[in-house]
Amino acid sequence: MIDISIDMLSLGNADSITVWLKDENNNSFVILIDGGNKSQGADVIKHLDKHILPATGKTAPDLIICTHHDKDHIGGLIAVVEHYKNLIPEIWVNNPAEHISSYRYQALKESFKKKSAEKQYEVIMESLQNVDDFITLVDKYNITRKPALYGQNKFNGIVKILGPSDAFYKSLLPGMDNVEEYVSQEAKYAYNSLFPNQNPDLLLEGVSPCPIVDAENSTSATNNSSVILQITARENKRFLFTGDAGVQAFEDVETHDSLDNLFWMQVPHHGSRRNLSSKLIDKMSPKWALISAKGGKENKHPRLALVNCLKKHGAKVYSTHKGGSKWHHIGNFPPRDGYSTAAEI
Repeated sequence: MIDISIDMLSLGNADSITVWLKDENNNSFVILIDGGNKSQGADVIKHLDKHILPATGKTAPDLIICTHHDKDHIGGLIAVVEHYKNLIPEIWVNNPAEHISSYRYQALKESFKKKSAEKQYEVIMESLQNVDDFITLVDKYNITRKPALYGQNKFNGIVKILGPSDAFYKSLLPGMDNVEEYVSQEAKYAYNSLFPNQNPDLLLEGVSPCPIVDAENSTSATNNSSVILQITARENKRFLFTGDAGVQAFEDVETHDSLDNLFWMQVPHHGSRRNLSSKLIDKMSPKWALISAKGGKENKHPRLALVNCLKKHGAKVYSTHKGGSKWHHIGNFPPRDGYSTAAEI
């Protein structure tokens, strides 16, 4: 029987999740999934050093998983690796440079760099630089580095990656003949995230949310390359961690695994309506749905239509923009000063 403790840190529109697993013999295993933005690495380290590592007797996380190379996921991991160094036994991360030719990868970076005066291109360049810096640092400290692709697992599948598959991941990367098209598409999605221009009908998003969710179900190739991780804990409860994965990524998972009847899930991409569909939500039917988001009128995350569509399918929905970091635990874990029962959104 596996006890599980999940911390979703309050980092605005950025992701960092700590998972603490304990078996029947009280052996602990600590997983860090993403690290937020580069400036937030210190917050992640502080949380680990205060709430997790002393209680487990660990000197560093046992496993770090980088879901994908967007800067709000990989950035803070640079500080984490620099802090714990080779005390970290293992890291799962996909390096796009290892799946396409060096020439093509350089062409991709140069194409983004040429247009980096525009904010959305600058953000993508920063993400690509972050993944290069992160991989260099991991290798510098001789940390075991494994690809974060379907089939990677721990403890006979208790912790396992459902996606992306190797073939799907490679299909998301550009060929030499469409680098410019790929760059343009990635920038379009980055622009939509950086400069929201919608004025949603809040009444309609409350009354009829699921058709609004289904009106737009596309996201960037980078988002679709996100790791989709499943952890199975007490009574075979399924916990799903999704990064910024989109509908296409979940469809890839369904070619080899079921997404039916989840117990707990991290809602992808800060609660964007683009990354899930009502069909997927109905299939997943999570009892608990947690979102990492900044909230507020100036931000479109979490999207009200998505929140209400999840609720219509029976989920209890929580977000870090309401009350800060979220702690969900099942089993024997020490109490936390200052933590109280969270309110649904």
